[in-house]
Amino acid sequence: MKKLEEKEFKSKLAPYINGLIDEKRKLGYSYNNELLFLWRFDRFLYNSQYDTGILNKDIMDAWCEIESSECINSRKYRIDATIMLAKYMISLGVNAYIPKPIRKQPRPIPYFPDRKDLKKLFSIVDSWVCGPQGRFSHISLEYPLILRMCYCLGLRISECTNLECQDIDWKRKRILITHSKGDKYRYVYIADDLFELIERYHVKMDRLFKARTWFFPAENDSNPISSRTASKHFRDSWRQLQGRKPNAEDGKWPSIHTLRHCFVIHLITKWAEEGRDLDTMIPYLCRHLGHSGIQESYYYFHQIDKQFPSLQKFFNATGKLPKEVYDYEKD
Repeated sequence: MKKLEEKEFKSKLAPYINGLIDEKRKLGYSYNNELLFLWRFDRFLYNSQYDTGILNKDIMDAWCEIESSECINSRKYRIDATIMLAKYMISLGVNAYIPKPIRKQPRPIPYFPDRKDLKKLFSIVDSWVCGPQGRFSHISLEYPLILRMCYCLGLRISECTNLECQDIDWKRKRILITHSKGDKYRYVYIADDLFELIERYHVKMDRLFKARTWFFPAENDSNPISSRTASKHFRDSWRQLQGRKPNAEDGKWPSIHTLRHCFVIHLITKWAEEGRDLDTMIPYLCRHLGHSGIQESYYYFHQIDKQFPSLQKFFNATGKLPKEVYDYEKD
């Protein structure tokens, strides 16, 4: 089962917040993301004049004000968590104000780096060196491999950073991914060149951490490296590649999750150019990615449609695009 987040709530609404979380988890939901939003709301109340034990319009209006560094969808998720809290309180017979929900905005089309961009990016990542001494002196060994595993294997960043040493099958050259999205598990097989990098890294880390648990340890072996710090390193490396910070005209800049998308897009492109039967290949890709169904994998075809229109013309001309994608577009 997925690890459940735990937080201490201090406001006068803490009993209701804890009650809501307990109820959702008894129904089988991890409720981790909502818990973090509710924890922020609890701190907002506890550190202000609004900690009165009630949930009225004035409190909700103050909470719903957009923050300076917040996009519309982030604000929506934050408010949705407190709407659920208000509904829970009402179900217990307690008066609570429910604000009007915010409509989710369509995500901007992200920029997908091509292979030339990725080569430059990995060159920057490889050149970064942490201090030779200190608590995190080993992290410069970890980042280059983490990012390569995200791209070469199409892993989610959390799947990579949460690997334990026992998850590596050295004989069969595969990785056991546990507690993935939807609390599923799967095996992912590794190409020889990447496997050699993984072996060399493992030997070096064994010299630093004897009989370690985590494949990518943090300060010590008590915890794995944070996916947030790996994501930040990706962003910093991409800014260095561009030589500037993003601006409004850039749209959505790549994130570390973009490496997973690039894996799929580049692989589908390769299959199409080789004349592979995509109806045959997509189920294997679905299994590799840990998707719950083939339909979920077809999302990437829409990314191809928007990012690579010339390739979309190739699909249309040859009839290689699976029928389900057209059906999905109609829906």
